[in-house]
Amino acid sequence: MSELRDEEGLAAASGEASRDEECAEGIWPPTLVRWAFETLPDHLDEAERTQLEELRLRWDTAVLDHEVGGDAQAVDLVQRYQLLARIAWHPALADRIRNERQSVLDTLDDAQLDDVAKLAIESGHLLLVEQEDLTLAQRSQDLEREREIVLAIVGRLRQRLSESGERRAARAERIRELDRLALRLRDQNDETNLTRRLEATFGRRAFTIFSRFTFWCLVALLVLLIWEMNLDHESELLPTLLLIDSGLCLVFLWEFVVRIWFVDRKARWFRRHFLTDFLPALPFALLTGPLHAFPEGTGSIWISLLRLLRIPIYARYLRFLQPFVATVRLIVFWVRGMDRLVQGLAPFLNRTIVLFEPEPDDAKSEDDDRSFRDEGVLHEVPDEFVRLTPAMRRERATGLLVELQSNVSLYCAPERTDCIPEERPRIRDAWTSRRVDRAEDIVAGLEEAEAADVERVLPRDSVVSLGRLLRAMDLPLLRHVPFLGGVVRASSGSTPADRVAHAGRKLGGYARSALSFVTGWADLAGVLTPTVVVDRLATALMKSTQRPAVRLLLFGSFFVLVKLFFEALPSWRNEGLVRFLDRFVATPLLVLGAVCLVLLLLARWLKRVAGEASERFLRAAEARFVNLLELLRRSREEVDRDAVVDRLVSVELRDKMPLSIELSAAMDELRGRATPRTISNRARRLALLLLDFQDGAPLHRTDTKLAEQFLSHPDLWNLRHEHLRTSTREDRRIAKLDLEKGGVFSGAFLWFDLVTQAVSVRVATLCSTYNLHLLPRDEVETASQERRERHERLVRGGAELSVEAVRGRPYRDSFFHALHFLDPSERWLDEVRNRYGDAVAHRLVLDRALLVREIFGTRSLHRLPEKDRSFNPFDWYESRVGSGRILLLPLRMIWSWFKLTWLLLRLVASSARAILDPKVRAREAIDQGAPFSVARRKLRRLKKPLLIAAIELAVRIDPEYLGLDDDGKEREARGAWEHDLARAEPTPREVERVRRFRADVRGRLLYLPKFVERVGGAALDSRSRRRLACAFAMDEGGIARLAAAEERARAWLLAYSEGREIPSGGLPYGPTGRPSKSTVDRGFHAMRGWLGQMSPKERRFLERAKKHRLGDLDVVCQAFADASAKRPSSVALELAARFDSGRERFLGRLETLQALLALIMQDLELHESLIRQLGLYDGHDLPSARSA
Repeated sequence: MSELRDEEGLAAASGEASRDEECAEGIWPPTLVRWAFETLPDHLDEAERTQLEELRLRWDTAVLDHEVGGDAQAVDLVQRYQLLARIAWHPALADRIRNERQSVLDTLDDAQLDDVAKLAIESGHLLLVEQEDLTLAQRSQDLEREREIVLAIVGRLRQRLSESGERRAARAERIRELDRLALRLRDQNDETNLTRRLEATFGRRAFTIFSRFTFWCLVALLVLLIWEMNLDHESELLPTLLLIDSGLCLVFLWEFVVRIWFVDRKARWFRRHFLTDFLPALPFALLTGPLHAFPEGTGSIWISLLRLLRIPIYARYLRFLQPFVATVRLIVFWVRGMDRLVQGLAPFLNRTIVLFEPEPDDAKSEDDDRSFRDEGVLHEVPDEFVRLTPAMRRERATGLLVELQSNVSLYCAPERTDCIPEERPRIRDAWTSRRVDRAEDIVAGLEEAEAADVERVLPRDSVVSLGRLLRAMDLPLLRHVPFLGGVVRASSGSTPADRVAHAGRKLGGYARSALSFVTGWADLAGVLTPTVVVDRLATALMKSTQRPAVRLLLFGSFFVLVKLFFEALPSWRNEGLVRFLDRFVATPLLVLGAVCLVLLLLARWLKRVAGEASERFLRAAEARFVNLLELLRRSREEVDRDAVVDRLVSVELRDKMPLSIELSAAMDELRGRATPRTISNRARRLALLLLDFQDGAPLHRTDTKLAEQFLSHPDLWNLRHEHLRTSTREDRRIAKLDLEKGGVFSGAFLWFDLVTQAVSVRVATLCSTYNLHLLPRDEVETASQERRERHERLVRGGAELSVEAVRGRPYRDSFFHALHFLDPSERWLDEVRNRYGDAVAHRLVLDRALLVREIFGTRSLHRLPEKDRSFNPFDWYESRVGSGRILLLPLRMIWSWFKLTWLLLRLVASSARAILDPKVRAREAIDQGAPFSVARRKLRRLKKPLLIAAIELAVRIDPEYLGLDDDGKEREARGAWEHDLARAEPTPREVERVRRFRADVRGRLLYLPKFVERVGGAALDSRSRRRLACAFAMDEGGIARLAAAEERARAWLLAYSEGREIPSGGLPYGPTGRPSKSTVDRGFHAMRGWLGQMSPKERRFLERAKKHRLGDLDVVCQAFADASAKRPSSVALELAARFDSGRERFLGRLETLQALLALIMQDLELHESLIRQLGLYDGHDLPSARSA
C-alpha cells in the first residue's frame, strides 16, 4: 500500500477524532452525514428526496467553502486534491469543483504530482474492479469522473514534461500508463452507457431474455458448425443446416446493428468488436456452401442473387477454402462464446488477487473512511439501519431525514464555530476494497471448496452453466490434456455445484503448486552463486546440444559422401539429385551441426571455468575445517540418544534407563574409549546408526548420512520391498531422495547441493578475507598505513576487498577458520576478542549473520509494486484472450521465449564476468530482514522430502506410531505421527496423502480382533500381536483381505437382503493398488463357489457390483483369487504363522525405522537452532550492506 496514503489516513483520522471531541455531544460527525446522503434516497418519497437534495447542496457548499477558504500553506495539497476528486459532490457544484481541482493541481510540485498520479492509477484500477458492485448509473458517473481526473493529471504531467527534462523517462512512462487507464475507463463507460440505453429502450427483462437467447443461439451454432464440418456435401440435411446457420448469423448481425446504433463512439466500438462480433456473424454458409445444395426452386431472391454473384472462376477457390473458413468460424464463435460466459461470470471473476501480500495488520483495518467507531450510541445508526426490514427502514428514514436537517443546520450555522463541516478524502485502496484478496486466501478457499460454498458465491445460472461445461468436457481426449485433463478428471459429482467444487479444489491444488514454484524461484536468492549459475546452465546446454551436434554432423557428412559418390560416377550422375542433396540435405545438416558444436564447446568452456572456481573455493573451505562442523552433532550426543530411546520404549523411566545406559556403553566401546563388554546386538546396531549420523557435518556436503541410511539400509530396504512391496513408481520417487545425484533443476539434490556449496564458498571467502586483511591488536600500531586502512575497511564492512591471496599479497594469518563463522559457541568469539579485539568480534557476528540471512533469505517479492504482483482473472482474460486476442497467443509465446533466452544470456554473461574478474561481484536483491519463517521454509526444502518419506513409511507399517490399538481405535496417548507431520510443515496434498494411509490402516485393523481369536487369542504375547497388527496395517501378503474376505462376502449378500446398494464398512485397496479385471473375474467365480447356492437376483446383484466396481467387492474377489483352491481364512492363518516365526527380525527392522525417524527430527532441530542463533533471528537489526 502507498505510504503516502497511510500517512494521510492517520493524519485525517487523528484530526477528525479531535474535532469530534470538540463538537457538542449528540451532533453527527461528518462521516455519518455523508452516509445519510448516500443511503436515504432509496427509502424516501419524491418530496423527501427533493428536500434531501437541497440539504446535500447546502452541506456540500459548506464543506467546499471551508476547504477552499483554508490556508493553502497550512494543509496538505495532495489531501485537498483527493478530497475534491473522490467525494461525490452535488451536480450543481460540478463546474466549481472542476475549477478548484484544477487550481490545486496547478500548484502541486513534482513530488506531490507524482503522488497524485500514483493514487489516481490505483484508484482507477480498483474502480474497474469494483464496478460490479455498483448500479449502472453509479458506474457511469464514477467512471466518467475518474476519467476526467486522470485526463487532468495527464495534461499537467505533459506540461511539466515539456518544462523540465529531469526524470523524463519515468514521467513519460507514467503518462503512458495514465493514458491507457483513461482509455480503459472510457471503453468501460461506453459499455455501461450502452447497457443503460438498451435496458431503457427495451426493458430490463426483455434485454436479459434476449441476451440469454443469443447465448444459446451461439451454443447451437457451435454444434451446428461441428455437424456441418463432419457432414457429407451430398447430404440431404445440408440445405436445412445452411439455412439455419444463416438465420442464426442474421440474428447476430441484427444484435450487432442494434448495439452499434445505441453506442456513443461507434467507430472505436466497431473496431473493437469487428473480429469477434461482426465478421463471424456474416452468413458465410451461403457464400461458401455448395450451390447444388439448394434446389432450383428453393429460397428467395437472396439465393438467386448469390447464384449470380458466385462467379464460376472463383468457385473452386471457395471450395478449397471452405474447410479453412469453417475452422476459423468455429474458433471465432468459440471465442465469442467464451467472452459471453466470462462476461456472465464478471461479478465473480472481476477481483484483484494480490500475490505475496503479508497478513493485514488489525490496526490498519480500523482506519476506514466509512468507520463510525467510538462515536457514541447515536452514531451506531448505520448498523442499526442495516438490520431493519424494508418497511421499518422506510419509517426510520423519515426520522433520520429530520435529524439530518437539524445536524446540517448546526454545522452550517455561523455561530457554531466548535463544529466544522470538514470531511476526509475518500481514497480507494486495497485494504478496504471487497474485491481485493490475498492469493493465499484464494488458494485456501479453493482447496476447501464445497458445493454449499459454490452455491453461496456464484449465481445459480453460472453454477449450472459451469457444471454443464465440465460435464461436456469429460471426453477421452480432453481427459489426457495437461492441466485441463486434471480439472476434467476431478470434476465428478451428481450436481453442478459438486462438479464445480471438485474442479475448484483441483484448481486450488494447481494454484498451490504455482505459488510454491514462484516462492521456490524467490528462495533461490542467496544460494545461486555465479559458479553455480554458470555450471547449471552450461550443464543444461551441454545435455541439449551434445546429441544433436553429433547426429547432425554425422548425417551431414554421410550425405556429403553420397553427393560425392554420385558426382564421381558419370553414368549415375543426376544433377537434380546432386543439387537437392547439396541445398536441402547435406548443407543444412552441416550448418545446424556446426552451430550445435559451437554451443557445445562454449558450454564445455563455461563449465570448466565454473568448475575450477568452485573447486578452488571448496578446497579452501575444507582446508579451513568446514567438515569439522560434525562437532556440533557430537555436542548433542546425549540429546540424540535420548530421542532414539524415547521412540523405542515406553514412557516410563525404568524402561528407558537400561537401554540408554547400554546404548552409551556401546558407543564408547565402538570409539575405543572403553574395554569390550557384553552388549546386545540391538544396542550395537543402534549405536552404529548414531555414530554414522554424527559423522556428517551440518550444512556440509557430507550431511548425507540419513538419506543414505534411508535408501540403502538393509532393514529399511526389506520393509519397503519384502513387507510393503512398494511399486516401481514409488521406488523411483524414493530414489529422488539421493543427495549424491539428482536433477539439474529439480529434486532434493538441487537444494542440498546449492545450499551446501553456497555455505562452503562464502565461508571460504570470509576466512580468506579475514586472514588477508585483519591485524591482531598487538600489530596494529606497527603495521603500514595501507594495511591499517584495509583493516579498518573490513571492520566497518563498507567496501569490497580482495578475497584471494596472490603473489606479493600473501595471507596475513591463518587464524580464522570455518568454525568461527558456523559455530555459535561463545568460545570462538572469546578467542577472537582476545586476539583481535571487540570490534572484530562484533564484525564477525554481523558477517556470519549476513551469511546465514543471505543463504536462507529470499527475494523481497512482497516489496514489489502492487501492480507487478497482482492478477485480475477478468482483466487478464479481456487483455490477453478476449475479443479474439487468443489468436495472438502463439506470437506472445514466441516473444516470451525470446525474452527468457535473452535474460538467461545476460545472467550467464554477468556470472561469467564475476568468476573471471573477482572485483566484479554478482549481487542479488536479498531480503535480509526476512523473518525466521522464511529461513525455516527454505530449510524445509532441504529436509522435508526425507522426513515426509520416513513418516509415510512408518504410517503405512506401524499402528503404534499412529496411536492406534490393535482394533483400530484411538489410544489415550496420541501417536507421534501428528507431531512429526506438523514439524515438517506439509502441504495440504501431503497431509491428505498421510491421512489416507492412516484411514486405510484403520480400515484393515477393524478385522484384526476376530482373526486374533482364531490364531490364539490371549495366548499371543504382545510382540506377536504387534507383528500381526503391523502385517494387517500394510496388508502384508494380502493377510488383511484374506482374513476378512469371507465375512465381507456374506456382508454383500446381507446388503442385498436389506435393500442396500453396498454393505457398510469395507476393505481398502492393498499396497499394489486396484486389482486387474482378470484377477477380479477369477476371484468372483471362486467367491460364488464358496458362497454356494444363490438366487438369480443375488447373482445379478453381485455381477452388477463387480461390473461397476462398487464398494470393496473387487478387493474381496482379489482375496479369493489369491487363495486359489483354498479358503481365504486358511491362507491367512498360514501367513500369520509365518509372520510370527520371524517377528523378531521384523520388529528389529521397525526399530531401525523409528530410530532413523528420531534422528531425522533431531537433525531438523539442530539445523533450526543453528540457523536461528547464527542469523540473529531474535530482533537484532542488521546493516543493509554486506561486508566482503
